[in-house]
Amino acid sequence: MVKRAIQSVGWGVLVILLLAGCARKGKADSPEKKTAQSLEEQIQTLRAELESVRNELADERKLSLELAELLRRCREGGGQAQVVSGGAFPAAAGEENEQEPLLKKIQELTEAVERLREQNRRLVSMQASQSAGSPPAQHQSRQVAVEVYTVGPSENQKLREAYAAFSEERASSERLAALESTAEMAMEQKPELLGLLEKALEDPDPEVVRTAAQMLELYQTSSVLPLLEKALHSRDEQVRLSALEPLEKVADPQCAALLVLALSDPSDAVRGRAFDVIRSQPPDIQILSLKRAMGLSSDDVKSEVLSLLELRGDKAAVEVMLEGLKDPSPEFRDQVREVLRLLLDQEFAGYNQAVQWWKVNRARYDDSLLER
Repeated sequence: MVKRAIQSVGWGVLVILLLAGCARKGKADSPEKKTAQSLEEQIQTLRAELESVRNELADERKLSLELAELLRRCREGGGQAQVVSGGAFPAAAGEENEQEPLLKKIQELTEAVERLREQNRRLVSMQASQSAGSPPAQHQSRQVAVEVYTVGPSENQKLREAYAAFSEERASSERLAALESTAEMAMEQKPELLGLLEKALEDPDPEVVRTAAQMLELYQTSSVLPLLEKALHSRDEQVRLSALEPLEKVADPQCAALLVLALSDPSDAVRGRAFDVIRSQPPDIQILSLKRAMGLSSDDVKSEVLSLLELRGDKAAVEVMLEGLKDPSPEFRDQVREVLRLLLDQEFAGYNQAVQWWKVNRARYDDSLLER
């Protein structure tokens, strides 16, 4: 791959020499301009090569992590066959001869990762030397705009009638019908409907509460977050599941607190849905959710959090994982140490040592944990 990159540079220089000797019609570009254009083309080629190496390295590292996890399970005496990246290994009974293929494969992957890291370092060096004579690339920062609505009075006749139905404590069937009559307002995300939905979430009829939660699913604004928190405290599992839906569409750091609340839920379905939402969040909100969830008491939840951090495999994930080295559970601390070892190729005895090492060596890595 590096050879191809060097060849690309060589061909670029050859093209410049050929063009310099050709007869040109009209006014020719200056040699400086042609050289700058050639350098830019070479930089683009190197960037493509570098991106390819990084993607390949990420794939190799992921497979290595999966195999290491499988080997750990084998050593613990698991009796079922496991599938890793499309391949299957036989059930392990703890014998050395059954672990041998895994150890060999992990060794091969470790060597492949090291080769890719070396290619990455060389390409970075080449790109830097080429970029020295070229203006830096321009990057646009992307900000998510969150529109905040306010709840106020409405001239909508159906809404006024629905308010009356809830204020006058009519039969539950009438309250439900009145609420359903405002469904179009929910589809349009009308802010003046939120006051009614808050009342409906407190209704004694479970069907009214479920309907209100389903109508909240249609909103994509942070102004619904207080209502979602109320819904997440409902005794009705379906209501709590509905409350998680808008969190996939609202880009607000406050979502992290609600997702941690959901990860503390007694329902497996609610916790599982919360993890689905976390996976779909923007990176900055995702890492905030995982950081807060790392402090939960459930071993299963913490293990899943650790798995998501491992898949991210970036600097932000490492800094959250370091906090896991302070966990009261020695088993979980061992899990954290193992993931850090696989990501950073370092053994840590405890939190203080790990933090000190990271402080000194953090700059060695880019955001994807590839050595510069």
